[in-house]
Amino acid sequence: MEQRSKYSLNGVYRCENFAQYVVNNDFPRFPIGFALGLDGWYIKFRRNVYGDGEWVYPFIYCQNHPKVQIRVCFNILKNDGSPAFERQFDCLYLESDEGCCGEYTNIEALLDEKNGYLDEGALTIEYGLQVESEQREDGIWMFNFHDKFFEWQTKDHMFEFTSRHESTVYSHKQIIKLHSTIIDASKNSVQIPSFLLNFFGYKAFLMCVQITHGVRLQMDAIDYRNVARIAFHFGFSNTVRYCERQLIAMEPNLKTNLFKLAIKCNMRSYLVHLLKQIKTKEQLVNILSILDLEKMSSESMKAIVTKIFFIVKYTDLLNGVYRCENFAQHVENNDCPEFPIGSALGLNEWYIDFRASDEIDGEWAVFPFISQHNHPKIQARAYFNIIKKDGSSSFVKELKCVYMRPMRGCIGKCMDIDLLLNEENGYLDDGALTVEYGLQVVAEEGEDEIWKFNFHDKFFEWQTKDYMFEFTFRRRRTVFCHKQIIKLHSPTLDGNKDSMRVPTFFDSNTFFMCAQITHGVRLQMNTIDYRNVARVAFHFGFSNTVRYCERQLIAMEPNLKTNLFKLAVKCNMRCYLVHQLKQIKTKEQLVNILSILDLEKMSSESMKAIVTKIFLLRNVYGDGEWVYPFIYCQNHPKVQIRVCFNILKNDGSPAFERQFDCLYLESDEGCCGEYMNIGELLDEKNGYLDGGALTIEYGLQVESEQREDGIWKFNFHDKFFEWQTKDYMFEFTFRRRRTVFCHKQIIKLHSTTIDANKNSMRVPTFFDSNTFFMCAQITHGVRLQMNTIDYRSCDV
Repeated sequence: MEQRSKYSLNGVYRCENFAQYVVNNDFPRFPIGFALGLDGWYIKFRRNVYGDGEWVYPFIYCQNHPKVQIRVCFNILKNDGSPAFERQFDCLYLESDEGCCGEYTNIEALLDEKNGYLDEGALTIEYGLQVESEQREDGIWMFNFHDKFFEWQTKDHMFEFTSRHESTVYSHKQIIKLHSTIIDASKNSVQIPSFLLNFFGYKAFLMCVQITHGVRLQMDAIDYRNVARIAFHFGFSNTVRYCERQLIAMEPNLKTNLFKLAIKCNMRSYLVHLLKQIKTKEQLVNILSILDLEKMSSESMKAIVTKIFFIVKYTDLLNGVYRCENFAQHVENNDCPEFPIGSALGLNEWYIDFRASDEIDGEWAVFPFISQHNHPKIQARAYFNIIKKDGSSSFVKELKCVYMRPMRGCIGKCMDIDLLLNEENGYLDDGALTVEYGLQVVAEEGEDEIWKFNFHDKFFEWQTKDYMFEFTFRRRRTVFCHKQIIKLHSPTLDGNKDSMRVPTFFDSNTFFMCAQITHGVRLQMNTIDYRNVARVAFHFGFSNTVRYCERQLIAMEPNLKTNLFKLAVKCNMRCYLVHQLKQIKTKEQLVNILSILDLEKMSSESMKAIVTKIFLLRNVYGDGEWVYPFIYCQNHPKVQIRVCFNILKNDGSPAFERQFDCLYLESDEGCCGEYMNIGELLDEKNGYLDGGALTIEYGLQVESEQREDGIWKFNFHDKFFEWQTKDYMFEFTFRRRRTVFCHKQIIKLHSTTIDANKNSMRVPTFFDSNTFFMCAQITHGVRLQMNTIDYRSCDV
């Protein structure tokens, strides 16, 4: 009983009149219930002749099952209840037309009443069946979430999704809670909302859970969209990202009805993919009209604002007419002079000239050419138009988006030289060839390969379109920005004005960097520049720019710098202030810092942070002084942990117990135990001190960590929680005693080569341990973002 009860499908089959069935060889089928969501599983006895005797064996089968991986056990019960002919398989693969059989038993031995196998002519057998996984028609293996897990009664590793009208979905608790920060960590089940099943169906929910557990299903676009909606509801962000990547690959063309999905599920890459295919303002306006902008995330809003920026035409400031005198003579000598046309991108000495080449169809041709000898890589618009002597246009060419590498220029249409020189065609006017030109530099690429906007020049079509905001400096230098972006990011600027004077105490280069970041450019700067940009941004009310600089400073300045408290308070950088305060260790340090701050002008958020620090330093709570245990590691990433604390009295009894089953710690945080009154602890009558010492038990289990790119990973460095009593850990050992601790059921689902009876395996020395760690994470369902070399290494 104890053995078979571990299986989700188990029972006892009593075959009456066993001897008669042996004679007729017509054993009946006995239905045993559902497994893998399929009815029709049955058990029967089969007869076989081989060797020197006749044999019979138990047989479990279902007519329409797919290829499956199962566990199974059989046990013949004698008439005194004792077991005989036991057989068990921990890992067995059945093809779609196969069943599983128990031990072959000699018929004569069974029928001999002296042996005690028959009970009033009946043969009784215990059985247990557990379907672990199934293989789809496309060859992909999937978990069986229809049935309870093996040994579900004794092991706490199952999470149930229940519904009103559909079957319960049984999933792995640790995987569900790793991938979702929404689901309550203290619960072992959650109900699926009826509207999800009504809109998307039970099958879509099963696919969502499969992908969350690491199965790479191949589906159509509709299924990926439905799964993404379900995953977003339950907070499975990695599953949403997986569906997002598949949709981008499968849907290269624009589908306007999908913008709502991208915004609703915060699929920023998918939104950018869709936005890239918008070609006209009308398309963008139609799409924006159907979206709920108020509920849109900041990431989605940034993507749309960026698209608005690029789809609107920019200025065409650098333009004019160039008349090349003695054109025929210059062509013959191939020495057309460079004609200076002005400045763009803050650079002088832009030129236009005519150049000749025979590389076009093997014929000599001439073309207009605009260049500048020292420009960086740029994105530009350009326009060329040959003016005939009667004023008509010819050889018109407009480049709406051209990338010019350093030392390169842009060319107009190639023209046949003989055609131009023939006076009957009317291209030359007194021997001169005339060309209209226009150049607009849109953006430049820095040496760090980061693209920046061109704020030096007025925008394309600036004369007719009202979307430019000007910041002017004392020496007539002007920064031309996008009015809509400026006013979006700053509620303090006057909404009726299109320009503003920059105070003289701000450096123009710092202001340029501030404007770039405000427009969404993620510049890589040093700490001094981030601090200066934050001051400029705070002055103009660019709160998002201040937040960006704040995050960069926290990452770049891990150590305490007391001279920066004024900056944090002045610019209302609360996170940066908290970051600095956390590194204060003594009351004296805090007093020194408070003495240089203007507390009367401090914001309420900054004041709250400082008051909190005062409380923590004094350990004061209510009317007394308190002490608490604290666990910390200086350089840990953001982690999810379990932790417990327990004060041991001098008689060994526990006190002040505290336990967290699911706790998230930021990279600069630790975890604390119960607050304890110091006077109570020091009172010897209470029995907390033993020879003047206070003793505490503690336990820490790091479940997972979050990488810098926001992706959560399992902790495979440490043994699992309750590893001594639960058999669900598989160990991969390395030569230098390093061990990777994985989930046994996942490892054995995904691998058909690992021996199912073993709980550990040696990793060959030619494999790198870091690469193996990445492989294990992906096998457990984590969607790591790696380079191509790492992906190829994991494939090995």
